[in-house]
Parts: sequence; structure tokens; C-alpha cells
Amino acid sequence: MAKFGECKFGTFKFGIGTACSSAFLSLIDDPRLVTEVTGRRGLEGPQIIVEWGAPEEPPLGGLVRVVRKLYEFATQFDDPAAIIVYEGDVGGGYVADLDVEGCICYYYTIFTFDPLTGGWVY
Repeated sequence: MAKFGECKFGTFKFGIGTACSSAFLSLIDDPRLVTEVTGRRGLEGPQIIVEWGAPEEPPLGGLVRVVRKLYEFATQFDDPAAIIVYEGDVGGGYVADLDVEGCICYYYTIFTFDPLTGGWVY
């Protein structure tokens, strides 16, 4: 399952581990994960807008990290080949990824940091 943007503005995929969907279906049932993730091309030049909803049970003091990678999904929050597109509060939000090129497929993974466990979940 995948959703592709138009080639003119770059393409994109979302995933948690091996899940890949425009609706961002997770194979993991974890209430700390973000919900309702969508992506779309921006209207002003080459950009991809990534949007997400707050987790069902957001961790107090938690963070969300959106990373972009070429060729595959990042499976570690600190993957050296991935670029951090956004890091901030765990609530719902969006980010406009402006550093994209046409006809390249970008893979986005969204991680949630849980300060109680000291770990990132995705």
C-alpha cells in the first residue's frame, strides 16, 4: 500500500516499519504513536506537506520526530542516512519539507519519544 505524489514535485511514502500507506496504517497497536498521517504536495513549488494527529495517549513531555530517507524507511530514530525534517511537541501538527526534488521518492518515518521509557517508538 502506497501513495505517490506527482513526479513534478517529488513522490513520497509513509511508514511504520514495513507498513506503507497514505493513511499510515500501523502494524503496531501502541497508543503513543501519532495518528492520521497524511502527505500531499505543496502548492508553492517543490514541497511535501506531512500532517499527523496527536497520539491517543501522548507521553507527558514527549516528542515527535519526522525523518526522511531515500530508497527505504528509517528504522532507527538516529539513522545516519536519514534527514530530520521536524522535531517538536508530541501533539498533532504538520511540517512542510521544502528540501525536495522532482522525480525522487522520499520515505518518511515518524517516531515518538517517550521520556518515561527513554526510548523512541514507531
